[in-house]
Parts: sequence; C-alpha cells; structure tokens
Amino acid sequence: MRKERFDVLYTKNDLQIMYSTMSQEELSKKIGFSRRHIYRYLKKWDIEKRARGRSCPWHILSEDTEFMNYFGGFLYADGAFHKTSITGYTLTLILSKKDEEIISILQSGIDGAGKKFEFIQESGSMIGFKLFGIDLADRLLKFGVVPTKRYIWTRPQITDEMLPHFLRGWFDGDGYIGKDGAHMILTNINEEAIRYFEEMIRHLGYSGHGRKGHPNSGLSRIYINKRHTIGKLGKHRDIWRHSIAGRENCAQIYKLLKGDSSLRLDRKWSLLEKT
Repeated sequence: MRKERFDVLYTKNDLQIMYSTMSQEELSKKIGFSRRHIYRYLKKWDIEKRARGRSCPWHILSEDTEFMNYFGGFLYADGAFHKTSITGYTLTLILSKKDEEIISILQSGIDGAGKKFEFIQESGSMIGFKLFGIDLADRLLKFGVVPTKRYIWTRPQITDEMLPHFLRGWFDGDGYIGKDGAHMILTNINEEAIRYFEEMIRHLGYSGHGRKGHPNSGLSRIYINKRHTIGKLGKHRDIWRHSIAGRENCAQIYKLLKGDSSLRLDRKWSLLEKT
C-alpha cells in the first residue's frame, strides 16, 4: 500500500466523486490505499455511506426505441435477473456462440455494459454479458423482466408502436421457425405469457386461417407439453407452446413483427424470406 498521505493526494471532492461510482474495495485497488485508510477519510470528511450496488447509468434502458424494446423482448425470453444485495441487481444475457453477432450488437448498444464473456457447457460454446445496477428492477419492469419471472408472470407494458420489436426480440429468444418456413413455435414455462403472445399478435392484426376442408390447420394453437425436463433438480415442469402453421400465416407474422428489421436473428427470420 502507498505511504503518501491520502489528504495530500486527494481532496474531499475527489473522494466523493470516486465513491459515487466505486465501492471501497474498488477504490482501494484503483488508488493503492487500503480499505481501512479509505474508510477513515470517508468518516473524517463526513461522506455519506454509499448504497450497495451501482446506480444504473444507462439512460438508454428508459428510452422507448426499437433497440430497447427488442432488447427488452430478448431479456424477457433469456435474461437471468437476480437480486444480489439489499439494493443491487445483476442481469445476465447468455446465448449460443453462434448468436455472437446479436450479443455484440446488444452489448455495444448499451454504454457501460459489462464485457462479453465466453464459456463451454454440455450443449456447446456460450457467450454473454452482464449489467449491474441498483435501479435495474425499476427500468426493466415495463418489459416484464423481474427476478421471479420464471415463476410469477408480470405483464409487459409496451406501446403499440414498439410492440412488434418487443415480440420479435422475445421470439428470437424463445421461438423456433421451421426450415420450411411453414412452422413457428414459441415456448414458455408460464401459460399467461403464451396467452399474452396470442393476445398481442391478434392486437397487431394477425388473422391466421386454415385450409379449406381442414378447419384446424394453420390456426395458432396453444397447448401444453409435459415431456420436457428442466431445472437444476431435474424436476418435470409443464412447458406451454404457441404454434402457428402454414406459410401464409408465418409470412403474416413476419410482416407484423417486422422480421426484415436489422435487429433480428438472421438464422431464424431469413427462413421466412425463402418462401
């Protein structure tokens, strides 16, 4: 640790500014003084104790834009949101390495987001990034992203103008498009979420129809599938699915959700451009 006098190198204002964005531990590593030394001057200069967790500096999270609503939809599908302290939260988005391009777009679009990281699991190589903040919960609530979203459904609050982008991001996270361009399936552990998706595509104008003589074909269907096993303990849980069949119906969803946008998973939506 440094031997110079702290108050010779730094003023009260210097310490106050640094302490507003860093913890005592981070300060110690940055400036070379022990945590005990830093605490002594925080107390001496009557600088208020910093709340645990970082305030969220990313104003973009509050913006009602295509980027943020698409990102919000992706988080609604694949975001892992955890409370890490009394006031702090951590948000993690992890995708397959083959989707590195979209991870890079999302991570670079949020100034201050954590660096990308990679790891390998049984299913293959993965890539992701993290966000930290004490007000993340407030900023992400409108997207239905809450720490308990796996078990308790929270209805997203999305404007009509941004709804296609939110649903497209959600579908990119939890959806499947058949290689023939004639099948689209969305899965979720919550029945309410799947029924919300059906409600919202109808709100946007979806009018799926079946073939003559086959009244049930092509219509969107909601059903339950109990064959999946998920969870750390390997417990069986019901998986709800929303299914759309028929090229015309899938093409209609492509148009309604603006599948030709530059913010998308190309490997999925490009399948609907071949039909």
